[in-house]
Amino acid sequence: MMNQNRNNRPNTACGERCQKPQPCPPAVYCWPVCCAGATGATGATGPAGPMGPVGPQGAIGFPGPAGISPTVAVGEVFTGEPGSNAAVIDVGGAPDHVFNFVIPRGATGATGPSGSFGAYGGAAGSGIRQIAAEAGEYVPLQLDIPLPAREMAVAGGGLQIQQAGDYMVSYSLLLRADGPAWVSAGIRRNGEMQTVTVTKQALTANTVDGTAYEARLSGVSIIRLETGDTVGLAVSASGAEPGNFAWSVGQDADAVLVLRQIG
Repeated sequence: MMNQNRNNRPNTACGERCQKPQPCPPAVYCWPVCCAGATGATGATGPAGPMGPVGPQGAIGFPGPAGISPTVAVGEVFTGEPGSNAAVIDVGGAPDHVFNFVIPRGATGATGPSGSFGAYGGAAGSGIRQIAAEAGEYVPLQLDIPLPAREMAVAGGGLQIQQAGDYMVSYSLLLRADGPAWVSAGIRRNGEMQTVTVTKQALTANTVDGTAYEARLSGVSIIRLETGDTVGLAVSASGAEPGNFAWSVGQDADAVLVLRQIG
């Protein structure tokens, strides 16, 4: 085909230049190569095409080799220094794990305050005493033998408190009479009977000689006592004519009062 110019007319002036991809000289219009203009700017990227269909599932692979089951055991437990970090150390390694533990020792605590004993003490009677009591009347017993004591002392036939607090009060005594009767015993505080401490029992015949009636009375209570209080024992009789009651300390019987501070 013969080279043509822009007006579709033969143009032999182009010669070989029309076969080369380069701009044409001025006023020369060769077709189709030499007459191409300069390269334009790149156009905008077109929209993404739709997602293609999911491909077919691949073939199942070959089974892998059997795994090794690990074991876990506890080794030794060590005590670390105060302030150090706790640690767990695997000294066995896979697959047979053996764990050693390091647990730090706590720091030594501060020394607590010195403790102190609460008040305590006791008193007992001496010899044999005769008691002439009217029915229902409480007669105080004279306890003049001091037992070991702290913050209390024997006074007024009983014990005088030198330190206020809650006290456990216990007593024991043996009463005798010429005939049957009901007898009661309990604690007196500053001359007033403390009803929560009273015990009551019938006198029964002595199985050894049969000539006397007797009963052992004992009780334990907790009462509040203040500094300066005096605590003692008192007895009472009711029922048949009591006659002369006797109580003693020593080989035959005892009359003992014990106080111990608990709060």
